[in-house]
Amino acid sequence: MKKKFDINKFIKILLTPKKYPKWYNKKVKPIIDYPNEFGLDTKKFCYKLRSIEEAVDDAGFKELTETTKTKDGEEYIPFFNTDNLEKDFKRLDKSFNYSPILQIRDTPEPDDGLYYYTEEHAYLSIKKNKYSFLISAGDYNNNFNLSITKIFKNIKKKDIKTLSRISLEQHQAGRGGD
Repeated sequence: MKKKFDINKFIKILLTPKKYPKWYNKKVKPIIDYPNEFGLDTKKFCYKLRSIEEAVDDAGFKELTETTKTKDGEEYIPFFNTDNLEKDFKRLDKSFNYSPILQIRDTPEPDDGLYYYTEEHAYLSIKKNKYSFLISAGDYNNNFNLSITKIFKNIKKKDIKTLSRISLEQHQAGRGGD
């Protein structure tokens, strides 16, 4: 029997910063600029929010992020395509409400079949929870990334109307879909 997705456990894990090792080069300089978002970083470790897929896995539902076969025999990879994100969240729990805000698609004309880029920003709310999220997804030549841009607790309706501006600012700053 398939176990029921625990949305509250998922949200709690998603909101809790996770410890990750910092990577250094041979000159003992960090390879990546690690922002100390939570004031918890040490010389060897940084703390940051998990990805959506990682939070699903850490909540004990790894099977929901694994590749499966469709009825047509095609491979289906959850949380790996901007066109399927709404369906992927609904697959976890019907109380997810996925609302796209901004979508960008870039493919050369004529399409050379080698390059493509998609980016999508969306508002993710949950009927059963006070938390909601602004998320961004980017896919550059099959390198997909889904991340939380901003977390809201009891967001007001008037503030929801400003989300498109936040998404556009992040895209212009080069932080969308990364």
